[in-house]
Amino acid sequence: MKKRPNILFIMSDDHASHAMSCYGSKINKTPNLDRIANEGMRFDNCFCTNSICTPSRAAILTGTYNHTNGVTTLDTPMDNRLQTFPKLLQAAGYQTAVYGKWHLGEGVMHVPTGFDDWAVLPGQGYYFNPTFIFPTENGCEKRTVQGYATDVITDMTLDFIKNRDEEKPFCVLYHHKAPHRPWYSDEKHAAMFLNEDVPEPDNLFDDYCNRARAAEAAAMRVGVDMYISDMKCELPDDMDEMERRRWGYQRYIKDYLRVIQSVDDNVGRVLDYLKEAGLEEDTLVIYTSDQGFFLGDHGWYDKRFMYEESLRMPFILRYPREVKPESVNDDIVLNVEHRVECRFRAAVPGPCRDSHPVGYAGAQFPIDPPGEHAARLARGDVLSVLDEQDGS
Repeated sequence: MKKRPNILFIMSDDHASHAMSCYGSKINKTPNLDRIANEGMRFDNCFCTNSICTPSRAAILTGTYNHTNGVTTLDTPMDNRLQTFPKLLQAAGYQTAVYGKWHLGEGVMHVPTGFDDWAVLPGQGYYFNPTFIFPTENGCEKRTVQGYATDVITDMTLDFIKNRDEEKPFCVLYHHKAPHRPWYSDEKHAAMFLNEDVPEPDNLFDDYCNRARAAEAAAMRVGVDMYISDMKCELPDDMDEMERRRWGYQRYIKDYLRVIQSVDDNVGRVLDYLKEAGLEEDTLVIYTSDQGFFLGDHGWYDKRFMYEESLRMPFILRYPREVKPESVNDDIVLNVEHRVECRFRAAVPGPCRDSHPVGYAGAQFPIDPPGEHAARLARGDVLSVLDEQDGS
């Protein structure tokens, strides 16, 4: 039997793929995220099925669509009795943990289950000195942790990996709050872009004349439909709309990119530790976001609308034992397939219609639809996937 991989599943919040240099960003550099893509595979057409935090996170954990898992809106918490990929991994002998953004509800029916350890932010959480929910013998409790959220979540993740049982594989869900609004930078990156303008998207000044009425009515225009907490200053009242878009874009996008830079730096900390500890070859590293985001595209910020900038997710992975460096896949992949990817790599059984001789256990095990092809594509089994889709 081949050695089962460790799994590090990194997910940020609202990180658009066009703000990652491995996806060709024109506005920032993400050297540590690029390490994952350059040393593994970049998926160029990964999309979420519902571009809002809670439903997307439920789809990723359960591997099911939202009409199936019941998490249909931002205000619909997830029933923690549902089957999830961490539960399957835990039952198969993995050490499991989740740290950071949860946003699937609070209370006994909604806090994380299927994890040996966890600490999650209530709701969106705060960037500075965040409160976390921790498990206790009799339930859970909230405690404030000093520091910057991105650093704190990374520290928790590293502590778990360093103190794990080395005889067992691990799966850690390393979930950042950033770059969710209102985009408060740490001190290290606060001066980025101060003396320069960030390039504007070509359609920042979209007038919606050829779009549906909903586009013109959407209250998410940069610099116009934003709050003082977003802009970090009073909003000007002496500009027309297009002037406010240009002004607002620069203030918004610089803050957004600053918090992303902290995510990139901290991901680098974890990648460095995996290498130093001799875990690099045996660890599947995945980086994604719960959805995309408008970066001034069509004059907007936020997500929600069924436009490509909102639905498109970054999805990159590295597993040196099986995935060739600098691989690129342009097949369509959905967020419901992330669970399958982790289970596939770990060779963990689960309910399904079919069985496939895949994984590292040296035996057949079932994979559940939707989305078994994502894992096989990462492994390079493209032809058999296409043959099945063509009915050949």
